[in-house]
Amino acid sequence: MKIELVNQDDVTVFRLVGHLDSNSTPDFEAQLFRVIDEGSRRILIDLLDVDFLGSVALRTFLLAVRKVAPAGGAMGLCAPNEAVRETLDASGFSKLVRVFDSREEGVAHL
Repeated sequence: MKIELVNQDDVTVFRLVGHLDSNSTPDFEAQLFRVIDEGSRRILIDLLDVDFLGSVALRTFLLAVRKVAPAGGAMGLCAPNEAVRETLDASGFSKLVRVFDSREEGVAHL
């Protein structure tokens, strides 16, 4: 898993590449929670290059939403491929977190 962190228009964007599974999610979770603890309140997870999304990643997304929401923040996901979108939809997660078609759309609406 490759993790790239950028700020775009006051939104913290995590660009992930590869498998987001039980082996790679702990590193991602640590970085995500660190930026939330440091004050980031608008977070977008770019899933364009994620080819596998495991249940542990969904748990991490949910915990992150619960951390930013009370402070008036928001988190979204963007650009999932078909397989990742199916995982989000089948798990019901796409009803809990906004899923945008592109990074640009996510940045504009968070």
